[in-house]
Amino acid sequence: MIGYLSGRIIRRNASIIIVETQGIGYVVHVNCRQLERWGETVSLWIETVVKEHGSELYGFESEKDQTAFLQLQKVPGLGPKVALSILASFDEISQLYIAIQKKDLVRFKLIPGIGAKLASRIVQELQQTSMKEETVFGQDSLNTALQALCALGYETRIALPLLHHIAKEQNHSLDAENYVRQALKRLTS
Repeated sequence: MIGYLSGRIIRRNASIIIVETQGIGYVVHVNCRQLERWGETVSLWIETVVKEHGSELYGFESEKDQTAFLQLQKVPGLGPKVALSILASFDEISQLYIAIQKKDLVRFKLIPGIGAKLASRIVQELQQTSMKEETVFGQDSLNTALQALCALGYETRIALPLLHHIAKEQNHSLDAENYVRQALKRLTS
């Protein structure tokens, strides 16, 4: 089984690429939004989906993307291509988890291939998972912001409570850079 591929992209389609690695071309389904950013070479985490008449490879830039793909496929009636379409509909994985937490059915119904029933199932099935993942992503951003503020000379005992206060105000929806920016505004005013 293939878990990771790195090589040269020799063909691009809407959401399919062929990656050449040591003379072998692998057909890989990818997030079309990410494909727009890639150059000639790519490194991908691979998920193999076995079907009745063969198997398909799905590639992801990060393990977080791959994990979200696997979680989405746990929803009854949601296959790998729809899961990939959902991932392509969000700029960041954290936005997907926020939409699930907020039960934003309208956002999901705007995605091709998803009706009201499937949107409802996605929210119901992944509600607990999204809370865990969003907490982890939020903690990653807070930890990175705390390290940055400490590197700028601020003490942890001052920076950490401030970051937690900002996180509560913003519903844990900021990335590390924006946490630092807001913290610096408050620390220097």
